[in-house]
Amino acid sequence: TDENGVVQWLLGTNIDITERKEVENKLLESEERFRKIFAEGPLGMVTANLYTGKFLSVNKAFCHMLGYSEDELSRLTFMDVTYPEDRGKDLEPIKRLREGQIQLYSAEKRYVTKTGKVLMANLTVSKIHSEISQSVYGLGLIEDISERKQAEDKISESNSLIRIAAEKAKLGGWNVDLKENRSYWSDVVAAIHEMPAGYNPPVEEGINFYAPEWRERIIKVFTDCALKGVTYDEEMEIITSTGKRVWI
Repeated sequence: TDENGVVQWLLGTNIDITERKEVENKLLESEERFRKIFAEGPLGMVTANLYTGKFLSVNKAFCHMLGYSEDELSRLTFMDVTYPEDRGKDLEPIKRLREGQIQLYSAEKRYVTKTGKVLMANLTVSKIHSEISQSVYGLGLIEDISERKQAEDKISESNSLIRIAAEKAKLGGWNVDLKENRSYWSDVVAAIHEMPAGYNPPVEEGINFYAPEWRERIIKVFTDCALKGVTYDEEMEIITSTGKRVWI
């Protein structure tokens, strides 16, 4: 200004912020993609406060999984929907996540739906830092594995029944890895040979358990089976590790 206070000049500066704007735009695009995946993803996804456990956002898949509305879950914490006996599973890894000792952890845990139904899920939690909002929170990915676990339990139960039946009937099973040239015996087969459970001999060693007069026959039928796919059903004698003769 001059002596009368009239503005004579304006002083300004220009700063090239092209790179900064490009970074900001990329961050915005990245977060927009994340929001789309979050909203439309087939797996349950949530964000939560790492200190209080309060849900900050939940997707439709998680709402459907537990039977709650988004508004209802916004008033709950992850502990509120966790099966009581499994609540302690998250405490230590969440603490380590908050303190930066780990960036991600996974665990199988049970959830309780709004109707009281218990479901098994695989939970993966990671620590997320938003460059735009400058906030830190936990991102949880939840996959309902109830059907898979039930199927595994049924298979396990079935295998247990088969094992019990095999033990009672003294029915053993084995398989051979032809590349390794090694036999893998069930515990019943090992017991029949009076060998310890888990004993997996080379093929030649397994054949040597057969009584001398049967070895030529077992070698032939086994070789035909391995090389030509010819099945065999034979009755032969073996000599166990204690020298006892047993028909198999």
